[in-house]
Amino acid sequence: MLKSIIDKLGSKRFSMILLKVAVGYLIYLTFMWIISTRPPAFWMVWFPPAVWGVLFSVNIVISIFTQGYAYKGNLIFHIAFIIVAVGVVVSSLYRFEGSLVLLEGDVFLGERSSYIRHSAGDDFDRLAPKLSFKLDDISAEFWGWRMYFTGLEAKIRHSAASLAKEDTILLNGGPTINGARLTLSSYGYSPYLHFRKAGMLIRKGITSLQIFPPGAEDKLEINNYKIFVTVYPDAVERDGRIVNNSLSIKDPVFAVRVEWFGEEVFSDSVRVDEEFKYQDISIIFEGLRPYVVIDVIKDPGEKVIFLGFIAAVIGLLMRLVSSGRSNRKIKNNAGEL
Repeated sequence: MLKSIIDKLGSKRFSMILLKVAVGYLIYLTFMWIISTRPPAFWMVWFPPAVWGVLFSVNIVISIFTQGYAYKGNLIFHIAFIIVAVGVVVSSLYRFEGSLVLLEGDVFLGERSSYIRHSAGDDFDRLAPKLSFKLDDISAEFWGWRMYFTGLEAKIRHSAASLAKEDTILLNGGPTINGARLTLSSYGYSPYLHFRKAGMLIRKGITSLQIFPPGAEDKLEINNYKIFVTVYPDAVERDGRIVNNSLSIKDPVFAVRVEWFGEEVFSDSVRVDEEFKYQDISIIFEGLRPYVVIDVIKDPGEKVIFLGFIAAVIGLLMRLVSSGRSNRKIKNNAGEL
């Protein structure tokens, strides 16, 4: 009976059934996506593919040892599925994805609180890569007035203890440090200010205002004062009003509007280090500091999966070459007859 079960699990017929089930499930997920419907429980998404993957792996393993392969390419092609399956399991167990925001000049030490989001959950200490670096310089170049980057890079030095090695992180790629790949996903800038009340320093430093791209307005609230800010990073005056000459940070001007309990008490444009006052408060914007969002991905299963795909391609090529030779041999034999 056991032999009968093994034969069925490793049969070509069972392989075809599994492939048809995979196609059907893919169509089902596509339909669910089109109608914007989610399954009632999250496990209903990952559990069926997991069961299918186990059965398909069992089918491949049994067929490798029980089926007679006329071509080595077929054998290598099937082994490739096992390699890919191993890579998927390794990825599901050890993959880490995270994002962090760094201002120009900041140091990143790889702590949990330094990430704005990550996929590790409670396993952060086990999965997170050991990273530490200093962000020295951010360089952004735009395609005219369009929000397209012709160049965006962030120069870093690592590790933070020695700062001995220099690297550059790009939009479409970057260095790999301790198994983690770094790439840029976003760019912006934040103003830093001094806020004084009755001569006493209340707040000093970088704000969390979301003022990129130029023209965007955001607000912060300090001591019941609502401060609305719009930034012109490369400001020029045309026809008596402030406009942007480019998207790059060159000569920033801050359009500021201040409200006190819903009443507007100040509205004007100020330049860097220019103080404006209202009653006993004074506010000075000292400038803009650019920031980038850096994505961190560590996936030890990627290389295994890539190796599996290479093996699959090699197996297919070997199968095609062997098939071509067999066809030519049959033609030659037929010619001799």
